[in-house]
Amino acid sequence: MRHLTRSALFALALLSVFSLPRSVFADTLFISPSSGTYTQGQTFSVRVMVSSQAQAVNAVSATLSFPADKLQVTSISKIGSILNLWVEEPSYSNSAGTVSLEGVVPNPGFIGTNGPVVTINFKILAPGGASLKFNSGSLLANDGYGTNILKSRGTASYTLTAQVDAPKPDVTPATEVIKEESAPVPTFIDLNERSLKEKPIPESKTISFEIPPWQTVYDWLLKFFSIVIPLLALIFFLTIPSPEEWAISAH
Repeated sequence: MRHLTRSALFALALLSVFSLPRSVFADTLFISPSSGTYTQGQTFSVRVMVSSQAQAVNAVSATLSFPADKLQVTSISKIGSILNLWVEEPSYSNSAGTVSLEGVVPNPGFIGTNGPVVTINFKILAPGGASLKFNSGSLLANDGYGTNILKSRGTASYTLTAQVDAPKPDVTPATEVIKEESAPVPTFIDLNERSLKEKPIPESKTISFEIPPWQTVYDWLLKFFSIVIPLLALIFFLTIPSPEEWAISAH
C-alpha cells in the first residue's frame, strides 16, 4: 500500500511538470513593464528584456514597433545591458515607429530570467491606447552553432490619458472706487511778474565778416604798392633839394 502511494505521488508530480505551460521554460524577448497608465506630455521608460533559463544566449537581435502618432522615442540607453558588443547600435525612427538593435554577449553568454538589453524612453504625444510588439527577433544560443532558441516574443499595452488643464484662477471683478473731487484751489496771477515775463527780449545782433581769400589780398597789395610807391618817389624828388641848392645853402 505504501509502495503504491509513493508511485502515485511520483506519477502525479511527473504529470504536473509536463502539464506546466511551455512559456515557463521558453526563451523569450519581452518588454517591462508590460502595462501602465501615463498622461499626455509625460515621459516614461520601458526595457527590452531577455529570459533564457535552459541555455546560455550569446547574441540578441530585435525590431520593436510602436504607434508613431501616440509615442515618440526621445533616447535609448545601453546602461546595464547584458550585451557588450554591438553588431548594430540601438537606433530608432519616430516617423516609421520602430526601434532596432543587435548585439553580442561574450562567452559564456547569458542565462537567466531578467536580462536587460536596452532602455527606451518615450514621450507621450496623444491620448489613447498604445501597444508595443516585436516585429522580429532572435536569441542565438552559445552552442557553437548559433542556434536560434527564441520561443516567444512578448507584447506590451499602455493607456495614455489626456493632459488635464490647470484650473483657471477665480478672478473677482475689481470694485470701482469713486473719489470725491475736492473744490479747485484758486490760483492768482502776479500782473507785474507777467508784465516782466511778457516784455520782449531784444534780439542780439551778430556782426560777421568774411576774410577774403589770400589771392584777393595779394592783388589788393600789388595795386596799392603800384600806386603808393611812385607817389612816394615823386614826393621824395620834389622835397629833397638839388646839389646846387645844397652848395648855395652851405655858403
